[in-house]
Amino acid sequence: MTDDEVKALLDAIRQESAVAHSETRRHFDDAVARVESRSDATAKRIEGKFDVAVARLESKVDVAVARLETKVDAAVLRLETKFDVTAEHLENKFDLLAETVHSINEKFENRTLMLDKKIDQTTTETQALIKFLYDEHSRRILALESQQRKA
Repeated sequence: MTDDEVKALLDAIRQESAVAHSETRRHFDDAVARVESRSDATAKRIEGKFDVAVARLESKVDVAVARLETKVDAAVLRLETKFDVTAEHLENKFDLLAETVHSINEKFENRTLMLDKKIDQTTTETQALIKFLYDEHSRRILALESQQRKA
């Protein structure tokens, strides 16, 4: 494989990596948008239910209203806690994904460096062999010419 072919292969791998990174980023952005959309919808539903409950309970005693508000506050707190846990879980997964992508990039770079070294070493060895064979060939030709002149 020639240097240009190796470089072309490495460029193709880099482009694939960039595309994969772009896709990952798009998936991340989509996931964040879905989570935000769901939280907005949930908050609106809760606010709507709360408003309806408050409208019906205005005529009831303060104790019943206080009890209902306590229950609604507890439900909101549970939802917020669940949302926070879910958001933290997603953040951890995205951090892990980022670490994996970074690790793959490092492996790719290490492999590229190793291939470059192998190519350089092979080139040097091949050039040395060609020089040796050329020198040996020249020596033999000179020896044969010398023998022919003597004969």
